[in-house]
Amino acid sequence: MAVDGRYEQARAQKTNSRAEVGVNFNSKKTKKYAKKVTKSPLLLVVIITAIIGILGGFFITKALCKFEMNDYYVGGVVSVEKDYVIVDVTEHKARLEESAGVAGLDLTMDQIYTTLGLDDKGVKITFFGMDLSETITTKYYYREDISFEATECAGIDVKIPGVYYVEYSSSHFAYKNVTLIRTIIVMGVEVDG
Repeated sequence: MAVDGRYEQARAQKTNSRAEVGVNFNSKKTKKYAKKVTKSPLLLVVIITAIIGILGGFFITKALCKFEMNDYYVGGVVSVEKDYVIVDVTEHKARLEESAGVAGLDLTMDQIYTTLGLDDKGVKITFFGMDLSETITTKYYYREDISFEATECAGIDVKIPGVYYVEYSSSHFAYKNVTLIRTIIVMGVEVDG
């Protein structure tokens, strides 16, 4: 299904704020330090142990500490992407008519909206195996399209087309500066019906 370019531009973007660090291996200081390291086996053992400890700690933390989105369901069907969901009301209406064998029969928009069934499974958050679900805060934002500013709203209203953002954050100290954002595009709404 093709998505209007305006909506694709509205997708929440990931950024990386880490600074790049470079090492010049040809400098005199680096060569001098390398000679000292090779002359002292104890220093070499300490450096290798530190590197193994840092890498081990990194991988253990990655395995035991998670803050990630769970699945999102639209009309009982799981979304392909967890952070970018398209809710096409017209497509849902066509599937309803086809499954009920009522093609050509007019379904009311309220019937379509109530059967649409958005099911947000939220996020999974753990810290060294401990479940931190109670620390999650969820906020909803809406904008008609990318030319408008996003404003906070009560939730996703499938009767109003536009771009919705679901923001998940945690009050736990390990995830205090982490925010996950799910972009939800609602389209195909019959405004006059």
